[in-house]
Amino acid sequence: MLESLYINNFRCFSELTIKKLGLVNLIVGKNNSGKSSLLEAIMLNVAHEKQYLLSAFLKDRSGYALNEELHFLKYSEVVVSPFYRRENRPLMNKEIIISQNKDQLKEGLKIELDPVSRNIIITSNQNVSQRFYEGDLLRNSSFDVSNAIFIRSNVDYNELNAQLWGRIQLTNVEDAVTNHLKHIDDRIEKLAFELEGSTKRAMVKLRGVGKVPLKSLGEGTTKFLTIMLAMLATDVRYVFIDEIENGLHHSVQDKLWEILFKIAELNHIQLFVTTHSTDCVKSFEHALNQQKDKSLGILMRLDNKNGVVKEVEYSADELEIATNNNIEVR
Repeated sequence: MLESLYINNFRCFSELTIKKLGLVNLIVGKNNSGKSSLLEAIMLNVAHEKQYLLSAFLKDRSGYALNEELHFLKYSEVVVSPFYRRENRPLMNKEIIISQNKDQLKEGLKIELDPVSRNIIITSNQNVSQRFYEGDLLRNSSFDVSNAIFIRSNVDYNELNAQLWGRIQLTNVEDAVTNHLKHIDDRIEKLAFELEGSTKRAMVKLRGVGKVPLKSLGEGTTKFLTIMLAMLATDVRYVFIDEIENGLHHSVQDKLWEILFKIAELNHIQLFVTTHSTDCVKSFEHALNQQKDKSLGILMRLDNKNGVVKEVEYSADELEIATNNNIEVR
């Protein structure tokens, strides 16, 4: 489990130190404060398949449709995008550092840009560096890493659900997922995936109705399934959820956070979540203050002032006071 974090020269972070991380972490802040970038930085640091994940992040945030015919100038623009630089200023520092703390840089992740050879060099935990030509790096990408799952705000939930189902299929976890879905619709009796053309789709058996597509129960049910599958997937130790409130009705937030704390503690999964929602913050606070160990969860707010991002941490007691008195923490 990550207990702290140091980031240098990544995305909007010239330098950021987070002294304390919890098992369950909720990240808030205004638009462009760095919430999604923080998720990316943490996942890059802990993921096993770093080069494929880095490429996926680059392509996902680039705004370009990268393909074999794309001019290499566009490749170069995409490759420099994760390096911190002020608007309209040249790139000065060509090295990204992500580690547990500033005093243990050699045990973290280093990403270097060689502008002459146009190579990206990735070094992790003092292992032998891996060198990638920019075009080759961008042609091989994947969010599918063995020890972590990223639920992006723009993800295709149906496709991700089919992928995650493969990690738990024919295990006793299937029943646990179905039972959790009953918090959304208590008529659900069974969950399965069926092949439809070249893709798989989730189907549920409803009491008194029969078999229906899961998506017919609404976007919130589909997303709830995604979150449960991610938290219960085999060998996963880190889960990242960007904008968790999207598609979920506020009425299910309390139960969702109760379940997330329970699974995270039981399965030793570290969870990182972003939100813009006041309802989500209140539900997180309520679930956190129901825990015997209130240090399990932390809410952190990112503030971007004049291009410098700082982190403000709220303890369980501070968060309870803020929510009870309608004090804005987002």
